[in-house]
Amino acid sequence: MLKLQDGAIGYRARELLSKAELSLEPGSIKGLIAPNGFGKSSLMRVLSGDLAQLRRGSVELDGHEYFDSFANRDVLYVPGDASNLYGHLSLDRHLKIAAKLWRPQVGVDEVIRVWGVAGFIKKPIWSLSSGMKQQASLAIATLCGPKYLLLDEPTNALDPINAARAIRIFEQMVKNGTSILVSSHLLGTIDSLCDSVIFFSGGGLVEVDSGGDASSVFEKCYGPLSGTIS
Repeated sequence: MLKLQDGAIGYRARELLSKAELSLEPGSIKGLIAPNGFGKSSLMRVLSGDLAQLRRGSVELDGHEYFDSFANRDVLYVPGDASNLYGHLSLDRHLKIAAKLWRPQVGVDEVIRVWGVAGFIKKPIWSLSSGMKQQASLAIATLCGPKYLLLDEPTNALDPINAARAIRIFEQMVKNGTSILVSSHLLGTIDSLCDSVIFFSGGGLVEVDSGGDASSVFEKCYGPLSGTIS
């Protein structure tokens, strides 16, 4: 289990969370929803072991407190802007490096096939479209096969075909025991994937059953989704 206990998370002079509790159980998939600026990405980075923004509290991984995200292979954070990739390297090179570092159970060729990335496997990351970069990031995450996968806007740049592909792959990973936390503004993605939804409230985090209607949960927490222009 991956747990944040009594967590206070801040960004510069602002405290985003003051008393947050969160747990991710193996084989679960949970959604994280909030407007911009509430601290979703900061929370995910802290859970991944990047504790620069953790002001109080602790992160516990399978019963042990941990401090160094580079020292474990069980938790992986995937940002939605491809900032985890090296622009001058190809996806092929990224996958080969990941295979050496993570010793995956699935092969590189299988990951290439499943994600449909063969057409741009040799191209440098800088030359790819936003959607291709996102596919590349997610393909690498699948190869690494972490126990806990933290996905920040994973389908945002994907076309409908690849978004549906990603959802199927995530669902299979959960069936195989991976725990996934998904942050997304695309509430339909949350509905398609998640058993429960976590939102920000009063300096803490509250988890509720999604009921397949993340939009209603969002509106109850943060206000109406639609507005008027006068």
